[in-house]
Amino acid sequence: MSYTNLLYHIVYATKERAPLITTAPRLHEYLGGTVRGLGGIALEINGTVERVRKYIRNQEAHHQKQSFEEEFKALLHAHRIDFDETHPWG
Repeated sequence: MSYTNLLYHIVYATKERAPLITTAPRLHEYLGGTVRGLGGIALEINGTVERVRKYIRNQEAHHQKQSFEEEFKALLHAHRIDFDETHPWG
């Protein structure tokens, strides 16, 4: 018998990181329902005015050590994904 446990850290961001997302519990509820509908379990959903995050707890404290952009670039490098260093968002 084998066991698989897949964890995903998913980030949705607004275009050009514009502060367009207001505190919206309904948005978080919707995302949780989407995950449940796909047979998953959302461990945590939170966000700021420009992005919604799933999974990592204490995100604000986490990004005091490493910025979101630094972490994003590190993930791209780790998975050997080519991108423009000056414009990682495309």
